[in-house]
Amino acid sequence: MSRRPEDLLNAYKDMENNDIIKRAKKMAGQANDMYDFLHRQGRVKTTQDLFTMAEYFAEETNMLYKVIRLFSYDVPSGEDKRSLMAIADHVPKRCQQLQHLIQSSTVGKAATFTKVDSIIREVRQIMNLVVTVAQMCHANANKYNLDFSNVSLEGKTTGGDDTSQPFGSSSGGGSGATSGSDSS
Repeated sequence: MSRRPEDLLNAYKDMENNDIIKRAKKMAGQANDMYDFLHRQGRVKTTQDLFTMAEYFAEETNMLYKVIRLFSYDVPSGEDKRSLMAIADHVPKRCQQLQHLIQSSTVGKAATFTKVDSIIREVRQIMNLVVTVAQMCHANANKYNLDFSNVSLEGKTTGGDDTSQPFGSSSGGGSGATSGSDSS
């Protein structure tokens, strides 16, 4: 029995400062809005609205990938890190495919239907990938005692304490991430 991405993402409690989970949940909401379009429900009313929503989804996907890359710097080198990045590196490839679909021109109802269907399928693939990567990040955080609750794009924890440790670092160990490592 397959669970919905938002159900899987909502299982992560106390993650309101975690950009991976926060962005993934936002993407799940956007994906639901696009799925609802197929049933003529929800916020997305026209195909142009769907294409615009897909563009926002693609932007969010790219931002999520940056956060995942930053988090991966704190995962110790080895098989776990290689596995995480082997899966995570599919995210920008899928995003590029989605952007290509969005930008493709269509003429006529049949072509537009095919484009909409292709975009929805790609969004589903991306969401499945995002959930898998989020689960892998969480598993690595637990395994290596990394602070997963405060992962952020800024590269810092956003917790209430005054110590500005780089995100993902354990309280006893050093971290490879720095706040200036956001240049890709």
